[in-house]
Amino acid sequence: MMNAVLPDGSGGVNIERVPIPSPKPDEYLLKVTAVGVNRADLLQVAGKYPPPIGTTDILGLEVAGRLGDGQEVCALLTGGAFAEYAVVPKATILRFPEEISHQLSSGQLAAIPEAFLAAYHVMFQIGKLTKNETVLINGAGSGVGTSAVQLASTLSNVTIIACAGSKEKLDVCKNLGAQFAINYREESISDAVAEYTGGRGVDLVMDCVGAAQFRAIERSLRLDGRWVIYGLLSGAKSPDINLAGILSKRLTLHGTTMRGRSPDYRGSMVVSFTTKYGSMFGESGLLRPVIHKEFHGLGSVTEALKFVEENRNIGKVVVRLA
Repeated sequence: MMNAVLPDGSGGVNIERVPIPSPKPDEYLLKVTAVGVNRADLLQVAGKYPPPIGTTDILGLEVAGRLGDGQEVCALLTGGAFAEYAVVPKATILRFPEEISHQLSSGQLAAIPEAFLAAYHVMFQIGKLTKNETVLINGAGSGVGTSAVQLASTLSNVTIIACAGSKEKLDVCKNLGAQFAINYREESISDAVAEYTGGRGVDLVMDCVGAAQFRAIERSLRLDGRWVIYGLLSGAKSPDINLAGILSKRLTLHGTTMRGRSPDYRGSMVVSFTTKYGSMFGESGLLRPVIHKEFHGLGSVTEALKFVEENRNIGKVVVRLA
């Protein structure tokens, strides 16, 4: 038996004793060392984002842990990370060069899978960002946002505009490579974008905010621009939503999530990402997970979830088990 964190059905979580999971032939059993906290965990606890059919109700989408041979790895999951043991698909384990994996702590490993893979998926696989383009990263102070800034910085001549709600978050983004920063609490997003782009607008928007900034984002995009929505922090509905701008600007609007993607899709994404970027991590690398705070033990999960819910984090929040 093992300890695991599950929703309690009333907006909170419980630590429960459950059987240690048995891996299938295409899975490994990990002794969990650290888990990344995500807003998807908050939604699941609130009953708004149930796990895919056949997935455990145990919380947690990204994990670091040790295999039977003692090797520490990290992996992307559809659930089950907040436990003493987790089964992980072999296909979604991120493989780093050995000299790099030894430089990454358990907390750093756990902060990579969901944040960097989501940024890669949204910005490149769906958004098709290429060199010589301009990208507006909404929610840039989040784990995905700080990862996206770094990934965009690996392209030549890409202009990165970070949008967040505090100077502290924007300062971090500028240090990571964003050339311009917009505090949406203090200035108009679309006016600032017009200033920074000479009135042209941006080629791509990564948007995790949703309804509240719908008009501002539409006005910020250039003709034939691309808009990828991967979150709805401000909700899905607003009287300010007007589709006329999408039509007149010939915008392409995508919505995407990763959790419901097929195992083959997720496995292919992991291989593609690690092949291109795996060697860029480590002490002297271009990429690093931004970790705001580490909590310790499964008993701290409630506090860690609250910290993320209050939007206090810049980058990732991690729970260490070892």
